[in-house]
Amino acid sequence: MIEGALRPKWFNHSILQYASQASYPFYLLHQTVLVAIAFYVVQWNLGITAKFLIISTATLVVTGILYDLLVKRINIARFFFGLKLRDTRAVKYNDDKTL
Repeated sequence: MIEGALRPKWFNHSILQYASQASYPFYLLHQTVLVAIAFYVVQWNLGITAKFLIISTATLVVTGILYDLLVKRINIARFFFGLKLRDTRAVKYNDDKTL
């Protein structure tokens, strides 16, 4: 009873689980993406605040897309980024019914 009262109800929320799984690959990817984007953006004739906002936002978006499209879905990438492999075996049914 006490354990249930101390742990918030949102502790097992799907967003929290997604972010927990994505944190390490995101950490590994973000520096490469940041340097690649910043290499071009710092050459633009803009103020420092605008450059910071562009680099920060673009890094967040590109790293998120790379994680979601490449790392999360491809088993070999999951392995190299330290995630558990997804089970890719097909489900076979004994009868002709489909779900």
